[in-house]
Amino acid sequence: SQMIYTNSVRLLSGFPVITVSPQQINIQNGGSQTFIYTIGDGNSNPLSKSNSISVTVENGDISLLGDIDLIMPDTQSKNFTQFSFTAFDSKPDTLNPVNAIIKIQSTGPNGDESINIYGTSR
Repeated sequence: SQMIYTNSVRLLSGFPVITVSPQQINIQNGGSQTFIYTIGDGNSNPLSKSNSISVTVENGDISLLGDIDLIMPDTQSKNFTQFSFTAFDSKPDTLNPVNAIIKIQSTGPNGDESINIYGTSR
């Protein structure tokens, strides 16, 4: 009888953990604000393949650009744990302050998690 040995590298990632900076929306009239967010498991590893990440405006006169609609690839790279987006005033002709909410959400094999960012757009 002959023994056969093999090696493989596997990453088993856990439940999603989401953080964002800054933690409050404060968009001046005609202005913008950039946010950096991280999504990984409790050990800061990337989430599993096919996990989806979305960033949406739940309330306020805001539009978004950047990493706002993603599907995770099959990766072990920690480069796939930090993302960014910019929120900007979508009604620069309006001066009234509006309560604003932006939602960052992850859904998929790692489980579902979301956080909201609150503040004001003018």
